[in-house]
Amino acid sequence: MILGFGVTYAVSQSANNEILNTRMEKMSKIQYIEDYFEEMKYILNSHANNSNTVQLLWDFDEALENLEELEIDRDEIKDSLMQYYKDSYLANNNYYLIGAPIQR
Repeated sequence: MILGFGVTYAVSQSANNEILNTRMEKMSKIQYIEDYFEEMKYILNSHANNSNTVQLLWDFDEALENLEELEIDRDEIKDSLMQYYKDSYLANNNYYLIGAPIQR
């Protein structure tokens, strides 16, 4: 009977340790994600306060307004963009993702 209690205690301790380790791993991952987004916040704030970024956004807004005034064939633009995406972008930027096409 004492052996049974000993085994039960050992199993209980092992389970408690495993639960504790699992929680620590999750907390570590959560902290990593929180740190990542905190770092991104500072990077984005830095870019947002940069005068070149502000000018770029003003220029982009103006270009969009000018684009709305043009008579354009949306299908032709879409086809051209898809061709560029396939030929140039994907060939240079697959970032080694699982399932991504192999670089040419």
